[in-house]
Amino acid sequence: MKISRELKTGIVVVIAIGLLIYGLFFLKGMDLFGEKREFYAVYEKIGTLAPSNSVKINGLKIGIVREVSFLNDKGNRILVKFHIQNNDVLIPENTVAKITTDLLGSASVIFELGDHRDHPAQNGDTLISEIDKDLQSKVDEQIAPLKIKTEQLISEIDSVVKIVQVIFNEDARENLRSSFTSIKRSFGNFEKTSLKIDTLIGNQSHKISNIFSKISSIVDNLEASNDDLTNMLGNFSNVSDSLAAANITQTIQKAENAMASVTEIVDKINRGEGSLGLLINNDSLYYNINDASYNLEVLLDDYKRNPHRYLHFSVFGRKVKKKVLKATDVFDDKEVEKIRKLIKE
Repeated sequence: MKISRELKTGIVVVIAIGLLIYGLFFLKGMDLFGEKREFYAVYEKIGTLAPSNSVKINGLKIGIVREVSFLNDKGNRILVKFHIQNNDVLIPENTVAKITTDLLGSASVIFELGDHRDHPAQNGDTLISEIDKDLQSKVDEQIAPLKIKTEQLISEIDSVVKIVQVIFNEDARENLRSSFTSIKRSFGNFEKTSLKIDTLIGNQSHKISNIFSKISSIVDNLEASNDDLTNMLGNFSNVSDSLAAANITQTIQKAENAMASVTEIVDKINRGEGSLGLLINNDSLYYNINDASYNLEVLLDDYKRNPHRYLHFSVFGRKVKKKVLKATDVFDDKEVEKIRKLIKE
């Protein structure tokens, strides 16, 4: 059977169109004849993400974004459908589908694999969605601290400029000029003082030499007396040991006990206890002794004037009749009353 030329041409055209379609899908990363897995993710916004954008894991392309559409909810969220053509990749159920944007603004999806490898995601599951910061946000994040530091630096520079302006005004320059003049004068005075000190040291060098000689002699004497000083320190140490060995505490305790006893005796005397306390605190004894002394003085005076009242003797041994004396013959009434009071007491 002879095939017509037109049929051959049609077959070639159909094959060419099929190859063209397959090539277009292949360039988009879609394998029309391979087994595919489908996953979904829901985003609030997707930026520049569009169908045919690549899906990667660790930089390796494993699929494409197949479809982008709105969800039928009030939040206007966006549903993204992924076609994964690499069936050798294990995708855990907690994998994160993160949208990223490169420097040229092209968006792609990065699968950040989770750690639930025992629970892989099934065909048609919805993955966790996340949006990476765009380039502008990253730049702003990096530039923000630099901006703050720059503003602080500008503020500090402004303060320094103000200070410099204040310093270099006319009054400040005059003050600086006066200060430098004073400093120059001070250095001149210091130079003169240094010259005077040098002159003084030069003139008194002999005396200074004698002073150092005497100091050296004193040091030599101390070195020569080192043994004596050692003995003295040893004696002091022995005295200290003797004092430490003496029972000073017991001696002080005995002294305190003695003082306490003396204090107790003095307290008793002050309270009028005992003979000594009565003698010191009772003035009646003083008055009684005073009256007795007075009466004794009167009696002796009467004895001197009238001895015959108290002594009776005879030259010839004649017995003299004794005369009984009465108190009223020697003392007057006041003296007799005092003697009676003294006897009663």
